[in-house]
Amino acid sequence: MAANDRKRGCRFIVSVEPDLEVRGDHLTFAAMTFDENGEPAIALTFGPEGSRRFFALTTSYAPTGNRQRQLGVTLDGQLLSAPNIVSPIRSEARITGEFTREEVEYMVQILKAGRLPTKLSEQPKSETLVDVPSRLADFF
Repeated sequence: MAANDRKRGCRFIVSVEPDLEVRGDHLTFAAMTFDENGEPAIALTFGPEGSRRFFALTTSYAPTGNRQRQLGVTLDGQLLSAPNIVSPIRSEARITGEFTREEVEYMVQILKAGRLPTKLSEQPKSETLVDVPSRLADFF
């Protein structure tokens, strides 16, 4: 938690539910849409297993009274978005907020890519040197 967050009295509680984790491979559809005010939003559709997990998760963390909870959308441990859970969700969801078109397009691309089988590394695992004929050297 950053110092300025402590000054404002913000608290962050993270709950991880491995049995209810909804991954990119549970998604069947992700696209840009618009909210009721015409602002960019994200539309999602889940397959059967994703729908089961998402419904259980959003039911567990549904609003109670005036208390709203957020659901974190992460990629490789980095928080991308944390929308409020408005009500339990089954197979279709919409993430709304104060997004730009570019932010929504970026999120949709990530969601469509699904979960990567492994975290990407900045260091290559191997390198190969190849001799390039002099007539092709200008292309590289």
